[in-house]
Amino acid sequence: MGQLVRLFEDLISTRAEVLDNLAERYELQAGHVLETQSVQGLYEQLQGWLSSTHPEEGLRASNDLQQERKQRLLRGLQNLAPYIAHDDGEKFWALAKDCGIVIPTEPNTPTPKPVQASLYLDVRSMLGQESRFNGPYAMLTDGSEALLNHFAFVPAETPLFALARTLTTVQQYKAFMDDGGYNPEAEWWSDDGKAWLSGKRQSGVDAMWLSPRIGDLRLKPWDWAEQLRIPHRPVHGITFFEAEAYANWLNTRLKPQLLQAVRAKMPRTKIHDCVVRLPTVEEWKQAATLGGWLGREKSDQYANLNDKIKSPSVPGCFAPDQLGVYDMLGNLWEMQSPIKQRDGKDIIDVCGGTWSAPSFIAQDIYKCIAEGIPSAHLNHVGFRVGLSVRIDNAP
Repeated sequence: MGQLVRLFEDLISTRAEVLDNLAERYELQAGHVLETQSVQGLYEQLQGWLSSTHPEEGLRASNDLQQERKQRLLRGLQNLAPYIAHDDGEKFWALAKDCGIVIPTEPNTPTPKPVQASLYLDVRSMLGQESRFNGPYAMLTDGSEALLNHFAFVPAETPLFALARTLTTVQQYKAFMDDGGYNPEAEWWSDDGKAWLSGKRQSGVDAMWLSPRIGDLRLKPWDWAEQLRIPHRPVHGITFFEAEAYANWLNTRLKPQLLQAVRAKMPRTKIHDCVVRLPTVEEWKQAATLGGWLGREKSDQYANLNDKIKSPSVPGCFAPDQLGVYDMLGNLWEMQSPIKQRDGKDIIDVCGGTWSAPSFIAQDIYKCIAEGIPSAHLNHVGFRVGLSVRIDNAP
């Protein structure tokens, strides 16, 4: 009982050194979940604390006091949530969620306090209460028409294409891994991808990126255990070949349903085929231009930039653009296809900037495009998939 009281006191502490060392202090190991009895006791103490007042706080508006305490609880849960079972997560989230933190929903509206908004969504994700962006990538059970809700079509004369509304998340990528994604014989790996997977692709500039991931380290993203803590953040620490394989896998698993959905959406158009793949830089530029975020003032209230949050953020921390797409600016650089050659070496285009990029990149679309290395696995590079639609023009 004494340890439970100490845990309660530490959880609502305002001292960063206490909160940051919760797991170590209570010997919580990765994958460990608190016992139901302990969780219930902690929940009851928190419930009582949120509803109580002290004499020195009596003159303050009760709503303000509640929100302040819930934000303190949110900071504590940031460190404890990975050790709370999802079955118990719902009631803890009910305690903390109405804490006054603003999450924007209307296109191109600012996020007043990005750091707080990111914390809010991180905790919701860790407690298993984030369901907005699970999508077909995680469950593969959506009805065919619902699948299209995860893509935003880009107004274009030809060809017809759409972008995923969010960067690919850790949870979505885990579905690929759980389905044998890293099987070297799987059809979704290109020849170059298989060569990378087997360790045979080592040449020139690539070599410096290959040495840290040898053997089994190529069967999961870099720093995967840490990424799994917050499953709705965008995945990173992967190469172009892994992103390409994921897109090909998704196409293999979802093409029949997507084709049915596209034909239902456009009944007067002869749809020949549709393909899930990585977008091209030209497609990204067209979508970014139509999205309406270029030239923003105070752009770190519209995108995860300037190292303000200091990490990738859950999609939805910032408002969508006019197309309904999230994080076209900031959060993570986005890998584009195909691989190109420059001075005899392989390169790829990466677009959009990352969480540590300066806000001035929003001034011009060409400041948001850079060169990347296909075999690199970096903590500031991720990807989103695209959907191309082929129309049958035959009479």
